[in-house]
Amino acid sequence: MIAYVTRWFVFGFALITAGVVLFYFTLQKSEFPEDCQRAFDASEAGDQDIAIDYFTSCISGGDLSAENLAISHNDRGLAYYDKGDYDRAIQDYTEAIRLNPVLSVAHSNRCAAYRYKGNYDQAIQDCSEAIRLDSNYADAFINRGNA
Repeated sequence: MIAYVTRWFVFGFALITAGVVLFYFTLQKSEFPEDCQRAFDASEAGDQDIAIDYFTSCISGGDLSAENLAISHNDRGLAYYDKGDYDRAIQDYTEAIRLNPVLSVAHSNRCAAYRYKGNYDQAIQDCSEAIRLDSNYADAFINRGNA
């Protein structure tokens, strides 16, 4: 009985945590200028070339806080990654990390890009840092395992 209750408690906690994270990112996304919103929309629609153009405009616009600039670099990196342009993706993830060193998702994303380039030591190092920053970040564990 205790194991059953514990399992449901952990599951419920995970759902609440996921909801809070989703709410946080939804709130944050609403703080972005129109070009950034269009970039997010294009990226979600799978049009990475348009997303990259809008992210570039958004990044160069000078209207973003350092935190939102880091998120924009990370997300443009995702668009480059989806296109298979791992070098540019790594450049954007690196800039995101420079702007916000505790952005664990950027470390994990850079890990994945390094893995595809065959730089496994750097990939493992980045994912280990992502895990150190957020020990509940499952994708970082998955990416590190794949590296």
